[in-house]
Amino acid sequence: MSFEGNKASQTPVALSYRLYNDQGAEICSGNTALTLNAGLGIPGGFFLGRAAPNPSNRPVAVSYQLPRQARVKLEVYNIAGQQVATLVDAEQPAGYYSQTWDLKDRGRNRVANGIYFYQLSAGEYRSVGKMVVIR
Repeated sequence: MSFEGNKASQTPVALSYRLYNDQGAEICSGNTALTLNAGLGIPGGFFLGRAAPNPSNRPVAVSYQLPRQARVKLEVYNIAGQQVATLVDAEQPAGYYSQTWDLKDRGRNRVANGIYFYQLSAGEYRSVGKMVVIR
């Protein structure tokens, strides 16, 4: 499925859809909102977004943007300052990113309820966000 547009819009466009299988039977339908982002290009600066959903009892998405190539580390820490998980540890080109944390530690165990901090390090840039895990 693809969409094309020639104008960016901050206003969502209502979209209805129906999906069919190979035999022509409808398997799914629904409505959603679509926002066109034409020509996003390269971000103007570093940015660490909010964790979503927050608070959460299911996987959490953390978005960030890089205005230039950088060595990126996105790590999660518990309230005691202990590193719980590493979500990204790689060289990445400029762009927009989203990384999901499955609420598991490095040993693949579910983390406890509580407050967690996520830190983005990219070159000289550092930023920290806070999220709450509830079960």
